[in-house]
Amino acid sequence: EEKKEEKAKKEEEKNSKGEEEKSGNMFQDALQMTDQGQKEVPENMKYHQEKFEVVFEDYYFDEVWNATIEAIEGTGCLVGQKTSRQDDEGLFRGKIVSDFCVLASTDYEEQDVYDTLKFYSVKVPFIRGGYWETARLQYKFVLKEQEDETVKMILKGEMSGKESNVTNETHFWESSGYREHFLIEDIKRRFAEG
Repeated sequence: EEKKEEKAKKEEEKNSKGEEEKSGNMFQDALQMTDQGQKEVPENMKYHQEKFEVVFEDYYFDEVWNATIEAIEGTGCLVGQKTSRQDDEGLFRGKIVSDFCVLASTDYEEQDVYDTLKFYSVKVPFIRGGYWETARLQYKFVLKEQEDETVKMILKGEMSGKESNVTNETHFWESSGYREHFLIEDIKRRFAEG
């Protein structure tokens, strides 16, 4: 009887490990070989960066600040927190954090929350038997006026989701950078259009 239980336990561990390996790093798993033998990056990972850095050369701090807020609100998301200050040299520095932007939810039957999480994440946390209720993204901007009168912007996105079947908790992890890329492009477009 003990041998049967031990064998069943080993089999379960083996299956569990196999599932974890399958879920693996989405970026690595999704790489596919092209006809020329080169690895092809999947659509959702084309813009992946740990953080986005942009320097705006011809604009004042308040112009970049306002354009950033407008761009966040243009995604249908609200600004959750914004703080700015001026240092001893008279240079401005600020932080803008969006609310949690809901990308998918089980409240809307047409949306597949897990597929949304996979697309906008580097790797969704593996939870055996897990059921994801929400897919959310939060934008975190740091803006800093520099001595050469440019404004440096750093953007980092963070994915999160509520898992309700096993852990009944909200989990946080790294974003694929897809939406952050297009948010930065929107900010640049706002300046280009004047």
